[in-house]
This record gives sequence, structure tokens and C-alpha cells, in this order.
Amino acid sequence: MAGFLLDTHIWLWMSITPQRLSRTVMRRLENPRASLWVSPVSLFEAEAAHRRGRLEDIGNFSDWVNDSFERFQIRSADLTREVAMEARSYKLPHGDPADQMIVATARAYGLVLVTDDARIIESQAVATLPNG
Repeated sequence: MAGFLLDTHIWLWMSITPQRLSRTVMRRLENPRASLWVSPVSLFEAEAAHRRGRLEDIGNFSDWVNDSFERFQIRSADLTREVAMEARSYKLPHGDPADQMIVATARAYGLVLVTDDARIIESQAVATLPNG
């Protein structure tokens, strides 16, 4: 079974508002043989959203992250030298550095990126599982 890197919004939706995910995506992510991964970049983006008051319903951010990782058996796709070097090998059309690192992480780890970001999907820079 494939390994999946959850784009930041997909991880948030899965943890907070799972009804936003398509049945196809939920079925693939809930498969016990699937491995789920999150980049530290997504933690950084989620924490910034929490600090701005966009995720106030989750309570303590650290507790929420730990609970989410445990509940969904998520692994950390750490930023490595290989990820940083991979980020140099392609360009995304919108130039978002966070997306650049998330795509590089999926490529370096050989993971399928689960995303709803049409710009990433259309770029074909990485294998994706679109939420649609």
C-alpha cells in the first residue's frame, strides 16, 4: 500500500472536519496498510493559523498535534538534506515556499501527496491523490 504525505489542509480537515474529505480519499487514508506522513512544514503552517485564531477550537496546539499523530498513526516526514536538495529540482507555478518544501518532501520520501491544491496537482511535480 502507498505512503501518503498529507498536505497541511488535508491533515487539518482529517483531524478537525473530516466531512471535507472525499469518500475516495477517506477510504484510501483509513486503509490499515496505508502509512500517513506529515511534514514539519505543515506543523509550522498549522501553528501559524492557530496563533492567528483560525484554529481556536483545537485547544492547546501541542496537545492537539500529539493527539492527531497518535490517533491517525501519523509519521513525521522530517526535513533532511535530501528534501532540501529535491526542492531545487523543480518549480511550482505559484512559488509558495511551504508548498515547495511539502512537494519536495513527498518526492524525496517517495510518497503520494494528498492535496486539494489545484496548482500543485496541475504542476505534475509529484504524484498526487486529489481530494475530489
